[in-house]
Amino acid sequence: MIEDLRQKLLRHIRFLEAELADSDRFTALTRPEYLSDSDRRRNVERWAENILNSLIDTAKITLTIEKVPLADSYREIVESLAAVQEYSVLDMPRVAAWTRFRNVLAHEYLDVRWRTLERFIAEAPEQCRSFLDSARRYLTRISAPPAMEKPGE
Repeated sequence: MIEDLRQKLLRHIRFLEAELADSDRFTALTRPEYLSDSDRRRNVERWAENILNSLIDTAKITLTIEKVPLADSYREIVESLAAVQEYSVLDMPRVAAWTRFRNVLAHEYLDVRWRTLERFIAEAPEQCRSFLDSARRYLTRISAPPAMEKPGE
């Protein structure tokens, strides 16, 4: 089972890498373009949603491997990662705050979505890259063979 979870974690890491590589495509997006170009609007919203879903799934997988019970909300699940060594250096409440944006994408008016999306484009990729670095370090740690005991210990 642990190997299956490691493979899932690796897939999410690769997916996040690919999605974050696209962040430059959206940095110049303006409010008028967002409101008038339905294709660009769908692309940027789907991009943000993909990143958030993968971030949440990465958190769930990591906590499952660590045998930490999953909290009730996505925000709490992501915040719980602070207890895992590789993620403890991150400002997890700040990263976790983005999980609410998933609901904004689905339910809020275009003006509300745009204001939050504009902030997401400006701030989230850097935070998600730090999160991704932590996920890579975590994967490396759990993939390393266990240390051999020295004779007589």
